[in-house]
Amino acid sequence: LSRTCVATTAMDEAERAQRRNERKKQLEDDLRKIEEEFERKAELRRKQREDRKKELEEQEEALRNRRASRLTRQTKAEITSTPESTSELAPTLVPVQDKEKESISPTAHLDETLAAAKALEEEMKRKRKEERKLEKEKQEAILEQQRKEKFERESASRASRKLRLERQSILRRSNSSLLSLPVHLVPAEAHKEEPAPESAHEREKRIENEKIKRQREVVEHSRVMKEVPLLEFECLSSTVLFNTPPSPFPIDLPLLKSHFHNEGKLELEAAKEILSRVSRLLRSEPNLLCVRAPVVVFGDVHGQFYDLLTMLASVGSPISNHHVFLGDYVDRGMFSTEVVFYLYCLKLCYPNSVTLLRGNHESRNITSNFNFKTECIYKYNEEVYNQIMESFDCLPLAALVTTENQTRFLCIHGGIGPNLKTIEQIDTIDRFQEPPQENNFCDILWADPGNEGEAAGMLPKKLEEWYEQEFKPNNVRGISYFTFYKPLLRFCTENNLASIIRGHEVQKFGSNEHRFRKRDREFPLMITLFSAPNYCDMYENRAAIMKITNDPTTPYDFLEYSWIDHPYCLPDFQNGFEFSLPYLIENVSKFCLNILAICTVEEDAETISINDQLKEEQRNRIRQKVRNIGKIMLTLQEKRMQKDESLHPAESLIKEAHLETRGTPIDAETDVFDKIVIADAENEKSPKQRRRSKTFLHKRN
Repeated sequence: LSRTCVATTAMDEAERAQRRNERKKQLEDDLRKIEEEFERKAELRRKQREDRKKELEEQEEALRNRRASRLTRQTKAEITSTPESTSELAPTLVPVQDKEKESISPTAHLDETLAAAKALEEEMKRKRKEERKLEKEKQEAILEQQRKEKFERESASRASRKLRLERQSILRRSNSSLLSLPVHLVPAEAHKEEPAPESAHEREKRIENEKIKRQREVVEHSRVMKEVPLLEFECLSSTVLFNTPPSPFPIDLPLLKSHFHNEGKLELEAAKEILSRVSRLLRSEPNLLCVRAPVVVFGDVHGQFYDLLTMLASVGSPISNHHVFLGDYVDRGMFSTEVVFYLYCLKLCYPNSVTLLRGNHESRNITSNFNFKTECIYKYNEEVYNQIMESFDCLPLAALVTTENQTRFLCIHGGIGPNLKTIEQIDTIDRFQEPPQENNFCDILWADPGNEGEAAGMLPKKLEEWYEQEFKPNNVRGISYFTFYKPLLRFCTENNLASIIRGHEVQKFGSNEHRFRKRDREFPLMITLFSAPNYCDMYENRAAIMKITNDPTTPYDFLEYSWIDHPYCLPDFQNGFEFSLPYLIENVSKFCLNILAICTVEEDAETISINDQLKEEQRNRIRQKVRNIGKIMLTLQEKRMQKDESLHPAESLIKEAHLETRGTPIDAETDVFDKIVIADAENEKSPKQRRRSKTFLHKRN
């Protein structure tokens, strides 16, 4: 059955590939015909313009000749008819040859008249040339105004079309909480304008969208459960995704969001092009970026794409509030590729208003031990995964946020180690590599603040010793250090920092201000943000983001979010056949064993007569086959249990914590959250320090 499904899937993929190739070839033929027709018409218009220009020149030359001949005839007639006037005008036209005897020649007078006529003609020609130049400038100004009006009409039309598509997509998924997102009104004049002439790229984009729409209509008409939202079954191509140069944004971001929201994917060429562009952009940025407030800081996302959309919709455009992401975009969640590609496209559209930092999960070592590599190979291929890893190597490490009153915040993913003294040392790190197991690069991604709960109930002498400690090996992560009050205070004071903003740790309410039981500073030494609500579909924690403003009365504030429902995925992205086949074999084997155990061996022997001795051999063979099936069933069951136990080492303890939640008072929720954190602590260690572990899943309704 599995082989048949694989073969059928391969055949379907081949047919779809063949249809895509045919469609692409047809579009190329249509585009080539359009270009040939356009060139032919352009050549015809050029010839017509040349013929018209030549005809006008001939008419102008004939007019000049007629004028010159008429002027010559008039001059000759005047000379022959009035010789007195010629003798009077001669001294002014011809220089005096002899002072005593003045005489004038009629031919010289004619030459002078012709010269005057020629000068007059040149003056008229110059005036006509200036008039033509002014007319040409006027026409160019009119054409420029028309082009501007055309671009405004096209922009309004595209904006209207994108907003309509986005609204239709949201209405199709009305059971999602994203229905409450604001939809901006489109100006009425945008609909009244006539459609502007479209370019070849726009025509190709429109044709492909129309074909996809017709295919969706056919599928929608044949569906039985029409109330279930229809998923995107066509991959988004480069032609549809990327905009033409006149557009202010290189990528159609609303279309990409709608496509990913409906569980769509990208074509391989489009995915590789996005990764290539963003890698070039990130490589040009320094290790430490300088950002001006107002700023919105996001913590760990961990592949929770639908929760990320909710948070982005509530904070507005990156132009008004600079977006800073602290890393850990992948793993643990089931939509990590969507998060990566959407944030990369956001960076390409707003390169100076979006900052993406690197987390400890943006590495080959971590992603291969969790589920991101499996997801990437399942949805795309290993080449795309390797290209994403190369883009992770280009991510900056820190951002320095400065307000108008010179309050400074340092944004990093993890923390600081004993070797990091100044923020200038961050720029000396070679970040274009896999993160090492030690030094400042490692500490920025892996370090944690010391546990403030240890100081609860301490005697004054012990508490003073606790404040004096600086660094301690991080036994929770198995790598880097715990950083305590004294080194954090020294680092912030020497570098003129108000606080250090970091992610890296799950928080019950999304954020935590680490003041180390002291209130002598206006700002906490360290702030932890976590922006993945209901982490791993188990924790039931809230998410938080931080807004840094220029208001001196409220320099920063936190926004909290709860989780929303998302599409369910089977473990390791298995399909229904792969997931249910082991259980099916086990149950069929149990069924056969139960049939065999209807009666005992003695009862079965009494029913056998002498004439049935031949049938006994057949029954024994059947019994032996069923026993073999039973052995296979037991072997499969044992292997499945071992696999589940190795893949989900903390699942039993987490389920117990969830069972304790039912019927418990509100003040006991923190205890349950702490139990879940303890159960999942094995997965938080560095892969070098623990056995292979994968994300655990909780079946939602």
